[in-house]
Amino acid sequence: MPDDEGDVLDKSRRRIVQLLTATPVLSSPAVSLLSACGDCSGESPGDSDPAAREPVQPPNAPWAGRRAERSLIKLLSFASLQRNGLLIDFGSTDSFKYTFGGWRSGWGKHAERDKVAYTHATGTTSRVHFHWGKSETLRARFRIRRVASTFFSVYVNSKPLEKVDIHRADWATYETTIPAELVREGVNHLLLRWEKTAPAMGEDVAAAVDFIHLAPIGAPPPKLNTLPRHGPLVGTVGDSPALVLGAGTTLSYWMQVPAKGKPMLGFTAARIAGSKPAAGSKPAAAPEKPLNLTVTAHIDGVLPAEILKAKIGNAKPEPLAGPMDALMNQAIRLDVSVSGPKGSTSQVALVEPSLYVEPKKVASPPSASGKNQPSAAAKNTIVVMVDTLRADHVSAYGKTRVKAPGLDKLAKGGVLFERYSAVEDWTKPSCATMLTGLYPNTHKTQTDAGKLPGSVKMVSEEMRARGVSTGAFIANGYVSGKFGFERGWDQYTNYIRESKQTEAEYVFADAYRWIAQKRQDKKRFYAYVHTIDPHVPYDPPEEFLKLYEKEPYSGSINPRSTANLLEDIKKGRFKPTAADKRHIRALYDGEISYHDKWFGDFMDKLERAGALEDTLVIVVSDHGEEFWEHGNVGHGHQIHQELIHVPYIMSWKGGLPAGTRVAENQDHCSLVPTLFDAMGLKPPAYLEAESVMAVARGESAPAPAAGFSTHQGEREAAWCGRYKLLQRGPIRTFLFDVDKDRGCENNLKDSHPIALTVLRAVLGQFQGAPNKARWRSRELEAGAKKDVAAEEVEMDTETKEQLKALGYFE
Repeated sequence: MPDDEGDVLDKSRRRIVQLLTATPVLSSPAVSLLSACGDCSGESPGDSDPAAREPVQPPNAPWAGRRAERSLIKLLSFASLQRNGLLIDFGSTDSFKYTFGGWRSGWGKHAERDKVAYTHATGTTSRVHFHWGKSETLRARFRIRRVASTFFSVYVNSKPLEKVDIHRADWATYETTIPAELVREGVNHLLLRWEKTAPAMGEDVAAAVDFIHLAPIGAPPPKLNTLPRHGPLVGTVGDSPALVLGAGTTLSYWMQVPAKGKPMLGFTAARIAGSKPAAGSKPAAAPEKPLNLTVTAHIDGVLPAEILKAKIGNAKPEPLAGPMDALMNQAIRLDVSVSGPKGSTSQVALVEPSLYVEPKKVASPPSASGKNQPSAAAKNTIVVMVDTLRADHVSAYGKTRVKAPGLDKLAKGGVLFERYSAVEDWTKPSCATMLTGLYPNTHKTQTDAGKLPGSVKMVSEEMRARGVSTGAFIANGYVSGKFGFERGWDQYTNYIRESKQTEAEYVFADAYRWIAQKRQDKKRFYAYVHTIDPHVPYDPPEEFLKLYEKEPYSGSINPRSTANLLEDIKKGRFKPTAADKRHIRALYDGEISYHDKWFGDFMDKLERAGALEDTLVIVVSDHGEEFWEHGNVGHGHQIHQELIHVPYIMSWKGGLPAGTRVAENQDHCSLVPTLFDAMGLKPPAYLEAESVMAVARGESAPAPAAGFSTHQGEREAAWCGRYKLLQRGPIRTFLFDVDKDRGCENNLKDSHPIALTVLRAVLGQFQGAPNKARWRSRELEAGAKKDVAAEEVEMDTETKEQLKALGYFE
């Protein structure tokens, strides 16, 4: 039934993740609202933003000498606000963590009308996932404006609940009761099924939704026009940013604790007096009693851990800290709760609340001059893109039989990223990302016939416009002019399309000759060297095959036909024996070792020429290869780790420390901004990720650090810390602890609701962000790159035959 009381709303009120910056009345002159805060949660705030700088450390603070690794102010996008229940605010980024950011969950565009920001419910079904602490009866309230539907049906955890009539055309609040037997302790699924839709703003809309509010049935009904004003806000105490929370408020952070550095939660806390009595009223008989502040960490399967507890009764900030080293590398719910006497209007200010860690010990690299100072900029960059190389077949990533001394040497002399994700599970979309700085769902180059759209600029075009010579040496037919990749290169060779020998020996030889000429001409250069040896057909020279196959193979497999063989295995036309499987793996590993011989030779030549002093070299792969880990072979069919976890190693004698390992997650989209950063060039504004140069030198990565993968927009994954979330559509959910379960065989979605909610918040925030470069931001910022229209080409016979040789067509 509608609740008319909630419809008389102050039109100037609310917006909740502007609920997270709402404005209560503050009487303390030491505290002010950050009225020009902009995005206090963003990764790259302006210099005028107090949250942008390193937190001020009070004298004798328990965290003195540590580095701020996670600012709770910057992490507000990943926090749930609980005040008289849970409020899910649509029309803002707050809704993203509950709806996969609108991805295939029945939520469309955001809009504003009558100063109310809202989100369209699109199609006939809209989904919300929310976490609840225990099984209890809840009151659900929905503030809705009718567009087409005159009713909606409510389902909770797949059980039908109630049909709700939408009586009014304008904004009204409707409510229903969810019985305790339908409410799970952990993650709950709320589904709204709409009667019908009508076209609006270019999409099929059932209704406009302002918010969904969930509260225990026994809780007093909140006055909706005051809900956000009792939430936390970002304010300042002096010049320092602070969270301000009133009594009865809990702010739950869904977060991954740093894996290293013995993290400690630290902040200074002060009590802020409530609003002054109204004129003519009696003053309070005595000062308000202190407020209680409690910080508690919740982990799946473990009793809650109290991080700190304090009474806050003093207006003067005092330092408080609690150890979190026992929680390293864990996905947690961190509850920051304030309680006090009934009717208290006092609040607690948490000044610069952060997780502090011990500084990383990263030695400065020796520069070309011999001093331990990084060079300001690399003169040149070389990207060696090794097609189909999975990370766990590189010894620097863990124990493996594969011998690749060239890659080992590079890792020992450079920076290795331990958790690096391919953005897709096959060549074309992954390489399109590494050559544009855009995610696949943005550049739209995701199908066999897909062409890189003309509206998308390549890094080669951008580099050449900045006076850098560009050369491409590519042994994969998909990354060709046929599909839009021949733009912006001074030198371009596609060995498949030009019917040239594709083996690493020849590709590296051509690339080195071009690089040597550029150095002789004293020209800056960017070289993209795309080798293909680990890709089918697997046919390494005999000396490399013998490294992994001690006994002669007597089966029917022809190495030159392994492209067709994998298709026959996928289709069930060929049933390999155990000996066949061993032979296939040996062929693949032999190709890696063969490739490594010529890669090592290439690097040795560069070193002898003195090129490595002023040149950043990056080795990366577009995807891996499956060998029956999940019942299949090859690639291009799923986004599990054997296809998504790829090597990423950076080396630059003059600018990067040797032997460094980076635990923070990254993905392919970081490659292009890293090239511009390393060369000291201004990057294009439209790039959808950030450079990892600072991270490689030991600085903190923006939090949360994550890598994202997709399979043609139909499956989505986020890898953050030790956990990976994989969604096959909005319903089929898989959660893996990659640290313990490298093969991703044990689905934890039911046993780890906290970790699941943490990863859903990460994936939802990324999916929903209009500006992927600022996906952690609380602001609905538009991206610099407008919507890209997909383009396709006609696949002629010659192209199909060339791609067939690589196993892409039957």
